[in-house]
Amino acid sequence: MLEENDHVVIISMDYTKAFDSIRHEAITQPLSLLEMSYSIYNWLVRYHEDRRHVSIFNGCSSKVAIISASVVQGSVLGPSEYILGTADLRPVSDMNRLLKYADDSYLLILSRNIATAQHEIQNITSWAKSKNLSINVNKTMVMAIIRKNKASLATQPSVTETTRVTSMKILGITVTEKLSISAHVSNILGSCSSSIYALKTL
Repeated sequence: MLEENDHVVIISMDYTKAFDSIRHEAITQPLSLLEMSYSIYNWLVRYHEDRRHVSIFNGCSSKVAIISASVVQGSVLGPSEYILGTADLRPVSDMNRLLKYADDSYLLILSRNIATAQHEIQNITSWAKSKNLSINVNKTMVMAIIRKNKASLATQPSVTETTRVTSMKILGITVTEKLSISAHVSNILGSCSSSIYALKTL
């Protein structure tokens, strides 16, 4: 993407309590499109039907709450069901890319296609609402990966309602706008040094 563009904008989307919020219908509806026997399909649908929750404290029980959203935490099916339920999210423009891993989403927009940024964010926001997901604006970040021969992004069109950063943690690894992971390596080495010092002390 950088070979044909001055920079590529990465928008990191954060959903608030995504695994707890996604509608059951968003999970069970895509299941009907998969090739599987009716017995397995019906079992998976019933797995989510009529789920209830009761809290007990000091011998007192709360009213029964009907649960119509969330994947079952700690279950083998949970992550796969969430991925299935969010598989229909795609970028509006064919020139842009959307990378997803569980509840982490990264939208990549070319510099020559930056005018589509707001439309893409609106599309993701409306899609999230249909799934009962809420985008955490405070944790949504924008970073521009700059081509080496381009010194500055002072004239880069801004993406409103997002925080501009020069480094971003992508799937646990800190990456800078120059595609460097030196800060991540330094953090790892610092953590290792602390652990070794503690072991030496013991």
